[in-house]
Amino acid sequence: MENYKISRSGGRLKGTIPMYVAGLIVTIGTVLLLSAALSQPGLAIRGIAIALVGIVVGLLLAGWIAGKRAFGPAMGVVLACQLLMFVGRPLYAATFQDSHNLFTGAPYSSFYVVAQLIAGAGFVSLCVGYGLGFRNKPPHALASSSGPHPVQPIGETDWTLLRPLLVWLAILGTGLYVFYIAQSGWSAYWQTTLSGRSEQYFSSVQAASGYLTSGLRFATGALLLLFCQAWVSGNRNAQVISLIFLSLALFPQVAAGSRSSFIPLALALTVFVMRTSPSLLPVRRVLLWLPFFFVLAVIAPRIWRDGLSRGGSLVDSVRLAITPDQVFGQFLGGLDTAMIDAFQVQVAAQANGVLTLQHGSTYLAAMGSWIPRSVWAEKPGSVDEILNMALFPETALRGIGFAFGFYSEPMFNFGVVGVCIVAALFGYFLGRFSRILRTSSDLIQVYVGVLVVGYSFVIMRGNLTFDIQRLLVSVIPVVACVVVARAFRTTDRSSMTRGTLHSVTKTKAAS
Repeated sequence: MENYKISRSGGRLKGTIPMYVAGLIVTIGTVLLLSAALSQPGLAIRGIAIALVGIVVGLLLAGWIAGKRAFGPAMGVVLACQLLMFVGRPLYAATFQDSHNLFTGAPYSSFYVVAQLIAGAGFVSLCVGYGLGFRNKPPHALASSSGPHPVQPIGETDWTLLRPLLVWLAILGTGLYVFYIAQSGWSAYWQTTLSGRSEQYFSSVQAASGYLTSGLRFATGALLLLFCQAWVSGNRNAQVISLIFLSLALFPQVAAGSRSSFIPLALALTVFVMRTSPSLLPVRRVLLWLPFFFVLAVIAPRIWRDGLSRGGSLVDSVRLAITPDQVFGQFLGGLDTAMIDAFQVQVAAQANGVLTLQHGSTYLAAMGSWIPRSVWAEKPGSVDEILNMALFPETALRGIGFAFGFYSEPMFNFGVVGVCIVAALFGYFLGRFSRILRTSSDLIQVYVGVLVVGYSFVIMRGNLTFDIQRLLVSVIPVVACVVVARAFRTTDRSSMTRGTLHSVTKTKAAS
């Protein structure tokens, strides 16, 4: 036994030395690349180099802390967002738009470089937190394991209690949404839905019925768990039925071109199938189909969201979505990835004193978001509301808002230190859920894990406090149903145990 420990320790030491050497080489190369980037005359290229340095350093630290097996779907989503927003977007601007900011129309300034440095530091902090969250035991222990355990379906006793609760939750959520439609009228609802996301969202806010539209998230959360149970149980009929109802629940968002609902659900479903049936959907196959998903789920909805209001059709939208101008020009050259442009405007406004630090007020507003303003009139606004009204008042007054990216809110509240701390905390919890998703065999834990991965996309493109509410609205009611079902099961078992003991006592007394 002692010899085994010595041999194992020696193996770990031999494996650690090359990692330190590689880390030293990458660190020296990173310093040289950063020095060269800061000396370049082109600001756009300098910012791109800074972003790439942050990405390389962050991934290196995450791998060093938690091991290469830590790089799962969650880190893939975060990495893709970072590359698109801080590398792809400025690279397109430098190549085809003369390095001009999309919002100001002026060339990138020194504040663009500062924004890239802040985003790079935030990504490094996120990766460090991710590595620490994923690693709750030495990485060699995970590497030596045989792989993730098969996900087990919910037990028959628990599922008998849980299934009707999920069905009623789906019905309740759909009923709340139908009540919202009844408030605005069916014809007005279809008109606003088919005229684009902005019109629908603005209409719901003006009608003070935004709480009712959240009912649809209750329904999608419940239907997703029903599908997950049917999938791991091998119940084909239940799979088809739950998937049909899930598609119907997502239809209003799909019809309006709103991607913040069905993209997270689509990602969650994909990751769930990859986790439970890796032979059916291996990583290579996912990468092969990724361009089709990108066109149909990211590019096309934006086109028909804008085109439907002008009388366009879905067929025309899909046809336009596969053109190079839409895939590259309107995506990398438009608002879909322009978070670095908006973040530059914010950084400049904070540096010039136009915006002052909020010291956590937007986080306070998020915690009290469920309280109507009729009850809390002084409730602070969300970060996007404040920034859009301060920096882009004309569009904000028309109910149109722009996204500033994940690092915007902590920067607005606490400055650069806040960016590093908030990113590290978010990365830590993302790492914890990623580890659960990789190793757990409990269906409920895997269900929550895949939803966290799915909503990481909108969180990175938007902000933490607002977009995480979408995740919680989908997850919390379902978890509450699970808790209630397990509580009833425990109560029933306790009653049966007491009844058995009482019977035994009576039998002994009679004898």
